[in-house]
Amino acid sequence: MSAQWLAMVRHRDSTRKRTKGILERHLLPAFGNCPLPAVTRSMVNEQVRKWEDGGLKPRTIDRHIAVLTAIFNAAVADDHLTKTPVHRIIRPVAGRPHRHALDAIELRRLLKAAEGHYYPFIYLAVSTGCRISELLHLRIGDVDLCGQTLVVRSAKTRAGERTIFLSSEDARLIRRHLDDTTRHCAMSDDRLFVTPKLRPLNYSNFRNRVFLRMREAAGLPQLTIHDLRRTNATLLVERGILPKDVQVRLGHTDIRTTLNLYAESTREGRRLAAETIYAALQASLETDPSFAVVA
Repeated sequence: MSAQWLAMVRHRDSTRKRTKGILERHLLPAFGNCPLPAVTRSMVNEQVRKWEDGGLKPRTIDRHIAVLTAIFNAAVADDHLTKTPVHRIIRPVAGRPHRHALDAIELRRLLKAAEGHYYPFIYLAVSTGCRISELLHLRIGDVDLCGQTLVVRSAKTRAGERTIFLSSEDARLIRRHLDDTTRHCAMSDDRLFVTPKLRPLNYSNFRNRVFLRMREAAGLPQLTIHDLRRTNATLLVERGILPKDVQVRLGHTDIRTTLNLYAESTREGRRLAAETIYAALQASLETDPSFAVVA
């Protein structure tokens, strides 16, 4: 049933690969030898407990349950079962997810640690807010340096397929990267960002061999690559850019994702809120000369 379901669902290649891994490494070893009608809610709960005892994180277990739920829902829809056993499963309690937006000092330290070949890549990750997968798949032809725009074609969702405006510094760094790698704009099909040996960047290699060293050098041991995207959203919201414009720049389908998961509250933003409301109240009071505040 799992193979039939996997062949039927519409997934991006990366999602399909991850789902196949969940099936082969976790779900089939646990339930593969058991007929569908014999799987019970208690069995699922017991397996969830084993995953938790084995050190799997709550978010990882949630992904396993999501795949299992989809498979059994498909079995119900095809009349192989009358109800699904993946119902009211006791899930492990998740801690507060890691979310961090770099402040000005941290950002300066990271960019200093990134000096050299990968500086443009790190800078563009923060300045554009692109997902790292989007940056890795950019082609030279996706960039218009004269018009200062960048087109994202390889995205998670339709909303992610977007045009991002570049700053003059963004354009300068892209030109520098092309010059340093002895390439030019006419090589439109080439990957934009490459290794010093002109090979396409691989996420795992970049993270393990480059990014982890950068963050250690910057004194930011908990920093994740995705925090660069979160920093972009936080900086834009903090400086008064309309949330809708931030949503479009990041390529989010739902503005709630932008505000709830990406734009972090900052000390500067909270101070600005106090100053802004003070100014608004003062302006309101000054329009009514009959109203006096007694000290």
